[in-house]
Amino acid sequence: MRRSAIPLKRRTMPTDIPLVIENLSFRYRDREGAAIHGISFKARRGEILLIAGASGCGKTTLIRCINGLIPRSYKGEMEGRALVFGEETKTWPLSRISQKIGTVLQDPERQILGTKVLNEVAFGLENLGLPRAEIFERVDEALNFLKIHHINCQKIYRFQTILRIILTSVIFS
Repeated sequence: MRRSAIPLKRRTMPTDIPLVIENLSFRYRDREGAAIHGISFKARRGEILLIAGASGCGKTTLIRCINGLIPRSYKGEMEGRALVFGEETKTWPLSRISQKIGTVLQDPERQILGTKVLNEVAFGLENLGLPRAEIFERVDEALNFLKIHHINCQKIYRFQTILRIILTSVIFS
């Protein structure tokens, strides 16, 4: 059996960093200029990343490159790479993307479909086709981690916007 020419340390290193953006640029096919140009950064495990900026500066385009909507749903010219756990998301099937990457939209309340906290947190897991017992186990784990298990049967719209945003984030974790 032939050994790989790439040293083991180098081969496994990229997976240690959940998100790496390398010189990423994208131009929508119906536009003249690039929506984003030469973006590079790393988001390490445990870090919280806020993507902020003026309207039209490329925030949504960057997120679309990370979550795989570019190049699937939005066509154009892409250069550079978006790596999630060392792999380019543009090569992943949508089923894998939905298990690894979630997007909280600018108005997270528009993503809330359930009426109760428990139902909303379980929604994504149900769509993955997980067994019911595992869904409830994972929901309990997430709500306990956030120290909000006591609200699992309460109606979502009773809560302030910040808690609804947190709940939307839990759906994708």
